[in-house]
Amino acid sequence: MSFFAPIETERLRLRLLRESDADDINAYQRLPEVVEYMFWEVRTLDETREHLARRLQTTALEADGDVLVVGVELAGGGEGLTPPRPRLIGEITVFLHSVSNGQAEIGWAFHPDFQGRGYASEAAGRMLDWAFSTLGVHRVEAHLDPRNTASAAVCRRLGMTRDAVLRENLWFKGGWGDTAVYGILAAERAAGSSALYGDVSAGADGMEDIRVAAVVLLRGRRVLMVTARGRDVLYLPGGKIDADETAAEALVRECREEIAVELDGASIRSLFTVTVQAHGEPEGRMVAMELFAATALDEPTASSEVDSVHWVSSADAHRCPPAGVETLSRLVALGLID
Repeated sequence: MSFFAPIETERLRLRLLRESDADDINAYQRLPEVVEYMFWEVRTLDETREHLARRLQTTALEADGDVLVVGVELAGGGEGLTPPRPRLIGEITVFLHSVSNGQAEIGWAFHPDFQGRGYASEAAGRMLDWAFSTLGVHRVEAHLDPRNTASAAVCRRLGMTRDAVLRENLWFKGGWGDTAVYGILAAERAAGSSALYGDVSAGADGMEDIRVAAVVLLRGRRVLMVTARGRDVLYLPGGKIDADETAAEALVRECREEIAVELDGASIRSLFTVTVQAHGEPEGRMVAMELFAATALDEPTASSEVDSVHWVSSADAHRCPPAGVETLSRLVALGLID
């Protein structure tokens, strides 16, 4: 039996729920935008209390079908609360599907006031670590509506791979709905898998190339790059191309999620493809990154997926993984950057 003990991060405290959490939980469970892709509808305070009472009975995961809900508390307390007190801003749920096969599932819900700050990724990441180390599972999945781009972004930030899209596999809120299945293995998490192209973990496909789409946004003979996860490594905005999308579709999606930019669809054109040894991967695992020129309709900004944006030149190549170094070299040869 795997009992849950509180987990502290720099900004958050993950702990078992309490009866006194009902008001904080209902503050987001009553919002239509929070439950849009959930199986349940908005809840009244009484309904939240009833649901919470059932969840309080589980403090550990032991058998197939057990479900544990953990509260995510803001370490600094809740702003504007009188008297001042810690505030629950969301929850992480872990489903133990199969003990014998080591299979679990993770999900989350957060108050919109605290979205876009990386809290979901921070909390879910620590719960993934708990599931692999304490619970001892082999694989963790996340099931979500493919239209839920915010949760899809969290999955990629956690290093999860979209393994499948089940078309119209359930009747959901008055219509047939699809389910996107993301997954990560214990070995991938231990190796530090991530969603950015420089750190994609080797998966079940062996030594197949990692297919990536990235955007070249230019300004004053410089190109836009981003940093992420507190590291001083520069990446071009972009990411892995999912099995059911084109490179251009992946580009549009990644730019929206990483740098809050919509691209002018008519302006998107392929520049070239860089194929190099994948950074942090076994020798022989290559990344094939297709570069696109495009016009941004918004000012690029940092998001929950990236820490900061930078306009760089070839002088910054020492801060890039191999694919970035080769890209800067080619952009110089084309006369596009210094």
